[in-house]
Amino acid sequence: VFEHRINGKRFLFTSTHLEPRNDPAGSRTFYTIRNAQARKVVQTIAAHRGGLPAIAVGDYNSTKWDAPTNAPYDIMRAAGFIDPLGNGYRSTSPSGSATVEKRIHTEYSSYNNLRRDGRRTSGVNGSNPDYIFVTRMRVTDYETVVNLNGDGTLRGPLASDHNLIRATVLLP
Repeated sequence: VFEHRINGKRFLFTSTHLEPRNDPAGSRTFYTIRNAQARKVVQTIAAHRGGLPAIAVGDYNSTKWDAPTNAPYDIMRAAGFIDPLGNGYRSTSPSGSATVEKRIHTEYSSYNNLRRDGRRTSGVNGSNPDYIFVTRMRVTDYETVVNLNGDGTLRGPLASDHNLIRATVLLP
């Protein structure tokens, strides 16, 4: 639980990293583990939130293209969390639940796989295993942080196989 120094508003902030391994064909072992972990995240938040606004971020290691579903995303949404990008299952454009006011490089995926092309998509939402979920609050901007060359490729040494994501939120 954090408290804003200027206005005294309190909020809950969580960060998680779910099971990173992928299932071999015909298996759902790691898929099942991620589902259980996402449910535990929701339970932990509920136990500590106490009615406060909440921001839940992390590497959920599941994307809108995963089969059979993007279960961690679905679990967070079912618990009342909002994906400001509205990056629903197998979508190429934002769903009606999108709340972000300004998108900055959100067509780039948060997972770049150390590729110079940055894994840019044709839609306004990348294919992200990383998420920023919020309870009801204003999200003025959301950014996939990328340092780009003139041709749209990633510039400089790549610090990680993930691009940073960030958002500006206004607490209710």
